[in-house]
Amino acid sequence: LYDSLIILIVVVIGEPSEPFGQCYPEELETSLDSGHLALTCRFNRWGTLVVAGCNDGYLVIYDFVTRRMVKKYVTHMHAITAVSWSRDGKYLLSSSFDETIVVSDVVAGETVKKFSMPSIVNDIQMHPVKKDQYLICFLQHMPILMTIDDQRTIIPIETEKNTTEISGIVASFDKSGNRIICGNNKGKVMVYDVDSLSLIASFVVTGNHPIRTLIVAPRGDFFLTNSNDRIIRVFTLSTVLEAGVDGTVLPNQKVQDSVNRTSWKVCRFSGDAEYICAGSSGSHSLYIWERNNGSLVKILQGSKGEQVADLIWHPTRAAAFSISNGKLLLWSQSPTENWSAFAPDFKELDENIEYEERESEFDVEDEDRSIPETENVNCEDQVDLTVIDQKLTELGYSSDEDGMDSLRLILIAPDVENPEETLPDANKDAASKAEPVPAGKKRETAAKMTTPVCRSVRTTETRRRRGGKSGTTAGRRGMAARRRRAPTRSRGAR
Repeated sequence: LYDSLIILIVVVIGEPSEPFGQCYPEELETSLDSGHLALTCRFNRWGTLVVAGCNDGYLVIYDFVTRRMVKKYVTHMHAITAVSWSRDGKYLLSSSFDETIVVSDVVAGETVKKFSMPSIVNDIQMHPVKKDQYLICFLQHMPILMTIDDQRTIIPIETEKNTTEISGIVASFDKSGNRIICGNNKGKVMVYDVDSLSLIASFVVTGNHPIRTLIVAPRGDFFLTNSNDRIIRVFTLSTVLEAGVDGTVLPNQKVQDSVNRTSWKVCRFSGDAEYICAGSSGSHSLYIWERNNGSLVKILQGSKGEQVADLIWHPTRAAAFSISNGKLLLWSQSPTENWSAFAPDFKELDENIEYEERESEFDVEDEDRSIPETENVNCEDQVDLTVIDQKLTELGYSSDEDGMDSLRLILIAPDVENPEETLPDANKDAASKAEPVPAGKKRETAAKMTTPVCRSVRTTETRRRRGGKSGTTAGRRGMAARRRRAPTRSRGAR
């Protein structure tokens, strides 16, 4: 009937969001509490693990799928201020109020390198490609670019004359790691080359307000700034590079809370850079806007009296973590039931209807069914397979990851309270390996074990009925009286 059967197979790598649904969190799903007060958190590149930096110097790692803690170890003596993952997921870079940064091994939980800093570290970031290069921002110092060999290079930020103190400078790598984007407290954005640290582009944000946050989108060519004027602005890096040094650049999009004039504690892009999420400073409220048109699509409200300490969006899913009162709160989409995925002929009913049974419904072979045309197709016909791969770069991956040894999951052993109860087969094997006992000895052993117990019980019951002990005078008199009355009862019975 058919010359050939053409099968179209679509292979999608990764876990993209639903293309025709809402791609942002809608409600609070659960909270993660390890007993340590979390201050900051970060996802790894695949979104399988999330690490939380705590106020007692601990790093706590959770599995995102199982929502369980898989690793915990201490790296600092004071509270952790920032944390960053390496590209392969095997190392963590953390900073603390003790003016130190630590490179730690994730699996072993051991410190690989520890460095002393000139000031309290405000933010740190590992290079997107190189795991031995770090970008460090301070509260009262210029940002530096450092390697694991402790080679430090100060980024030459432009300052005003007669100014000796530098504060409030934020910086971040771009997506490729070839440039560093910085923002100062005068509202100026500067772009530097990583290799030469030369200034290649700069502009001033409208209003000259201090820049508090600078975030680069995980996908696309965007970055955002959060200024003291309570406005979040989105820029395109290619446009900034075309403007050059001291150019004029207008934002692609601006979002704000024009009603309440809310100030923002933390801002983040979504995993696909289609949404912008910001946490308010005075309350536990998360605002979500569309990046293209700037419309507000959702406001997530937490508990009253709480404040947002940090916020992070999942790389591939419509989920986000916020930190409040030392706990990680997971915001995700509300589940929707789709029974047609399990039964294609499933029909949803608005009201009850009477079911009409088919005549051949319970037959072993349906005699009334029509033979489909596909059954007449010869199985030996040629089959053409067409495989369509989604671009890896669209899902956050690249071609240089093919030979990279990465750590995406941490395996843990289950908690066993009583190992003896969970190993019945081992006990059976031990019993079967014991020497066999003859049947006669088994009966003798059983008699020796049971006879004293039965005798003791019988003697105790007899003494209780007699009202005395057999060794006393009253006990002996009672026994003699019973013997004299026993023959009389026997003759009466006859």
